Amino acid sequence: MKPVSYRLEIRDMQRNSVYITGFVQGMLSHTVPAGKLVSGQSYLWRVRVADSSDWVQIQNRSNSKWLKFTMAQSLK
Repeated sequence: MKPVSYRLEIRDMQRNSVYITGFVQGMLSHTVPAGKLVSGQSYLWRVRVADSSDWVQIQNRSNSKWLKFTMAQSLK
């Protein structure tokens, strides 16, 4: 069985890319760096899953559905 790699994608509500990770083998969680997301703003996110973290070697890939989330007004 090949290892599974994941890629997190975040877009604003106009579907502009805000943040994208590379494919990371076995990623179970991720912290978005400070300053990438704005408090009170809504975003869309999805995860792409692939059978390799090397784009050239990917043979199978799938995407989750886009889901919406809204950042808290205060991040304290």
